[in-house]
Amino acid sequence: MISDSDGRMPVDQAGSEAMIAALWRQFEEMLPSLVAAIVADIKELGEDGAERTAVLARLRAAVHDLKGQGSSFGYPLITEFGMSLSNLLYRIRDIDEATMARIVLHGDLLTVVATHRIRGDGGETGLALRAGLARAMA
Repeated sequence: MISDSDGRMPVDQAGSEAMIAALWRQFEEMLPSLVAAIVADIKELGEDGAERTAVLARLRAAVHDLKGQGSSFGYPLITEFGMSLSNLLYRIRDIDEATMARIVLHGDLLTVVATHRIRGDGGETGLALRAGLARAMA
């Protein structure tokens, strides 16, 4: 056991490390379903007659949560693509075909990262994914 800087609170370092490792595993297990829910909301957002205000609010909240978790658990591309999507979702006034295509692309990128468990910067794959997003957003 170790103590905090004042020597008061005993800390079980091994237990803490095990808990952190469990949180990482849990995030990796949940990541595909979290992304799938976002993709489902994106699909619903593009449907005729969709209650866009409600779907957009739900989508913004889900993306906000996911982007906040990505880097914490070794998935900075999730954070990067999530931040880009979040910025797009908050900027849009009207969802035209081009905007919807950009939103769908973000969902596709998140899906690739989650499905293939692309950690860190993603190496060459990460560079290619980033370049594709940059072209689409230009």
